[in-house]
Order: sequence, then C-alpha cells, then structure tokens
Amino acid sequence: MITEDEFYSRIRDRIAAFPAGTELGLVELYGEGWEETGTVGERRNFGKLFKTAVKEGRFPEVEWVRIENSGRYDVYRINGVGNV
Repeated sequence: MITEDEFYSRIRDRIAAFPAGTELGLVELYGEGWEETGTVGERRNFGKLFKTAVKEGRFPEVEWVRIENSGRYDVYRINGVGNV
C-alpha cells in the first residue's frame, strides 16, 4: 500500500495532465497502478480522503461535480486553476 503523502503527490502530478473542463473519476485521475494502491477498502478510503481534501480546498484546481449513478463513483472536474 502507498502512503497518503505518496497518493496526494501522484494526484498533484496527474492533475496537470488534464485540460481544464475535463470530468473524470478518481481511478482515471490516478491512472495506471490504481489497483496496486491497496486493498478495496484502502482504495475506498483514499477516495474519501480525496473528496474531503477537494471540498476543503486542498486541490483548488479540482472541484467535485456529482456522484455518477452508473458505477456509483464521484466525478471531479479539472477547473484549470494552477494548470498550464
């Protein structure tokens, strides 16, 4: 399992790879290697931590948009703040 700091570092690096307006789930945002981040429960916990971090403004370039009904996952939008 990766640490919380490693998780956030990976997400910060990946955010810059997406153009403003892109909507995606955490699995897509994290990219290759998501399955190796930990158990199903650990990945679910990372999802909860990320959603909280977004809502607290720790990732100003990302906003929570909705819960996707098919598959029941959170959808986020890259809003471009801090993106080049």
